[in-house]
Amino acid sequence: MRKHDLGQWVAEDYVAAIATLEAEGRTVIGARLAEFFGVTPPTVTDIIHRLRTCGYVELGSAKDIRLTDSGRELAQQTLRRRRVAERFFVDALGLGLTEAREEADRLEHALSLDVTERLSHALGDPETCPDGEPISGQDADPAFVSTTLDHAPTGVDLVLARVGLEARTDPDLTLELAELGLVPGSRLTVMSNGPEGLTIRGTDGKRAVSLRTARALVVRQAHPGPRSGDPDRPEPRYHMTVKSVQGTCLAGHQTGDDFAFGHCAPAGLCLDALQRILPALSALRLGDRAGTIQVPCPDDGIVTFTVERSAEDAPVAEPVRGRRRRPAARRAAGA
Repeated sequence: MRKHDLGQWVAEDYVAAIATLEAEGRTVIGARLAEFFGVTPPTVTDIIHRLRTCGYVELGSAKDIRLTDSGRELAQQTLRRRRVAERFFVDALGLGLTEAREEADRLEHALSLDVTERLSHALGDPETCPDGEPISGQDADPAFVSTTLDHAPTGVDLVLARVGLEARTDPDLTLELAELGLVPGSRLTVMSNGPEGLTIRGTDGKRAVSLRTARALVVRQAHPGPRSGDPDRPEPRYHMTVKSVQGTCLAGHQTGDDFAFGHCAPAGLCLDALQRILPALSALRLGDRAGTIQVPCPDDGIVTFTVERSAEDAPVAEPVRGRRRRPAARRAAGA
């Protein structure tokens, strides 16, 4: 269990901020940290002195703040806990980015590394957080150079890799990015770049982007084609069966219906069941082989599903679309 030490929490927050600013190519100075955390310069000076005493940071010749090896290790551990927590709040609980960041800022200090790994595995071992930052704490694919959107070349197919650190603390900018539909993973091309801003082309047409917004977005060149998956990491397979139906099921599920699927949810599964199966799938990813879930139907009914995980090395096939099992006696008779 992690020790809840307020001083250690502050250290983790500061080394994580320094690491993220460094990854964005920014020189880290006390004034920048004071502005970011909303504290006075003397407060930052005192904290940096404590971090130096702990061996987490050192000062350069220009008084710039740099992480030591131990400081970078602590930063990567902190960032991994935070980014996994953000993925959980967004993917599993459906929170918005701003709320997910606030919750993750609190939870990151309480998670142990072991729980972080199990939570990441339950989420499918995502590679990036909702902002596009690598969860591993390391830089993403080095074959593709990243830059801020305001410095991106025109006419090149780009991917929005992540939202800059300072932009994540600005609710107005977060809202503006959401209105523009600019989220990590978005594809875009810079059509023009001038002193008044940029014109970009996305999947929904051309958009005007201010320089302030462009400076907050980190983009990279899009991969030229599909990338192969990891052959040593087979996709888990799942099997659901309707065990019983009490009352009326508006989706038409009947006892004996079964579904087999992998990455995608099976066709014919009602939304109520899909919503309730997600926690069961997370448990299966953590190693449990089977489980039972009950889904209340809108018309005063209860449908009970059993959920099992198939062998992880099973070949990936097309999902079975709502196939209904015949009774055992009929199957034996070849009916």
